Amino acid sequence: MQTPNKLDPEVEYIRRRLLRLMVISLIVTMLLICAVLIAVIYKTTRRPTVAQEIDKTILQQEIRTAVQEEIKASMSIPESEKAKTNFKSIKIDLPSGTRILSQSISEGEISLEISPPKGGTELIIYNYREGYIVARLRIVPTTDTSSSKTINQNTR
Repeated sequence: MQTPNKLDPEVEYIRRRLLRLMVISLIVTMLLICAVLIAVIYKTTRRPTVAQEIDKTILQQEIRTAVQEEIKASMSIPESEKAKTNFKSIKIDLPSGTRILSQSISEGEISLEISPPKGGTELIIYNYREGYIVARLRIVPTTDTSSSKTINQNTR
């Protein structure tokens, strides 16, 4: 029977090999970690050369110029679109004291809900491309309750 302190020679040989492999792996890992740390420290503390600064400045200027040109191109209105609508000459005549309650715009027409000074509510549909009023609707409250009952019955 074997004592617990002594191992079989084959097991002892394998144990030593594993221990040596573990030590080598640990040393390689530590060296790689040190190499990465040295590289990071070198990159962060190194001053850029004059040529690199010039290249960086030129690149920033080129990017800035390209972005400005792209913004100008996207903001400019083509001449064909300018000819369709001349916003400076469009004018809707409304009585003095009229309040605009809401507006909606769709396909060249604008709908205005207004409150004229005399009271009530009106809807004006205006074609701003051609410059004319398409429709003017006056909303007039009624005092007759029978008409409202008829409308309610028809909607059911």
